[in-house]
Amino acid sequence: IAPEVGKLQSMVEEYAKAFWDENFGKVRFTETEYERSVKRIEQGEKKLHLIKVSQTATRTLVSLFDNPWRELQFTYVNVKDKVFTQEEDRHLLCWAHKYGYGNWNAVKMAIRRSPEFRFDYYLRSLPTEAVGKRCEQLMKAAEKEIELLTKKAREDAGAFEEEKKENSMNENAPVLEVKLPRFKEIKDAIRKQAEEDVEMERKQLEGKVEEIESNIEEIQNRLNFLQKCSKEFEGGKRKSSQTEFPEDLLPELANIVAKSGSQGVMAISNEFVSEYGQPVPKKVICAKIEDIANKEKRKEEGDLRAVWHVLPEYMNLLTVETIRHLRKEKEGRLEKKRGGSRKKQIYQSNEDMETIENGAIGPDGDFVDFPPYDGTEHPRECKKAFTLFCTGTRKKVKKSLEPSKRKERDLVNGILKQKWNEMPSEEKDVWKKWQVWDQLRYNRDLAIHRTPKKSQRLVNQEHTTEDSISDIPNKRKGDDDVESDKPQSVPNPDTSFHIPKKKRT
Repeated sequence: IAPEVGKLQSMVEEYAKAFWDENFGKVRFTETEYERSVKRIEQGEKKLHLIKVSQTATRTLVSLFDNPWRELQFTYVNVKDKVFTQEEDRHLLCWAHKYGYGNWNAVKMAIRRSPEFRFDYYLRSLPTEAVGKRCEQLMKAAEKEIELLTKKAREDAGAFEEEKKENSMNENAPVLEVKLPRFKEIKDAIRKQAEEDVEMERKQLEGKVEEIESNIEEIQNRLNFLQKCSKEFEGGKRKSSQTEFPEDLLPELANIVAKSGSQGVMAISNEFVSEYGQPVPKKVICAKIEDIANKEKRKEEGDLRAVWHVLPEYMNLLTVETIRHLRKEKEGRLEKKRGGSRKKQIYQSNEDMETIENGAIGPDGDFVDFPPYDGTEHPRECKKAFTLFCTGTRKKVKKSLEPSKRKERDLVNGILKQKWNEMPSEEKDVWKKWQVWDQLRYNRDLAIHRTPKKSQRLVNQEHTTEDSISDIPNKRKGDDDVESDKPQSVPNPDTSFHIPKKKRT
């Protein structure tokens, strides 16, 4: 108070004692003036208390992050704004914690000095009042965030129920202190909870699918039993027509076709005849196969070649065992398509072939192709995770520096080393996965480089022969009689041919 009013601290203390003295303060002021002054003092103290709580919450929230300038974010409170970005809010809250509440001019100058916002003209042009208003909003959000984190930590630790019991027994019981978890621990807990929810939902869906399949199997068994009873009641087997496929054997044919994969029509017909006999000619069986199924390649289902797919109107004829078999086959093809390596066949000689991977799985789980390599030069050596990080981040670091300092290699390397040391382990794992990918790329390039070039020479010789033969000029009209008297000779591709001159008209 003394610096604000421009008085000595001893004078302020003496005035405060005199003001609160009932025999002196109340006598010098009227009752209305005294009450109004007391209300203003209480409002000011309340405001100071709120500011202190906000500063404490901001300090606590910032302390939960290893690098708040890069990692700070809100987990339970929504502070998204149409004007301010997450990076701007992160830096504003860190500067508010650094310079203290109310020092908005210092925050404004920090924005102007920061290289991160050198081209952020909107943030640099904001007035001090707007910067301070946004900082106050963020500090209040930090207070709410700490309150929710504390409540969640108490519930997880079981301290919430203990406080309820103690408060019911004693109203003046102290509040139990709970240590707040770090942001990494909170993030890991949220990720673990999400994975558990997904796994639980997957198990529920699998249970429902199994229940539906068991119901289908039970219905099919009942239908088979009814068909068997109807045959016995009619007094024997029905004589099948020589031109129509029997309807009672259609489910068996559909199941065989569904499991046949890429087999031919005749192979499927022979398999059906070997298991169920030949009620009709094979020509009728082949025609029925083409009626109930299509042989096509469905890329969305992971097909590598054309396979048989039963038409939707005949899917009800498939048994539960066949449906499960088809589902497992489809999942296996899709998994192989996602996680398997693409292969490219190259000729090593006239007899054998070698398969070389053309890509590998990246850190995101997607297939990433290797860069093209012809094998003429020695392949580029594989790089470590730190080297790959420096290669991918060096341009960004240089852009953040002043133009005069961008060519100082020691400074840039020092910043890169500091960023690598301060990087969380999760981000380092991403670069380590890129290191594994680059190692696979080097192995692929080395295999191509060591491959004998015999097949390549054969291919080049074939191309040379084709090009030389293609250079032979066409025979002109009217030359048949002249050339018929001359002996015919076989053209040699290695010799050069004479191109006749154009006749004058």
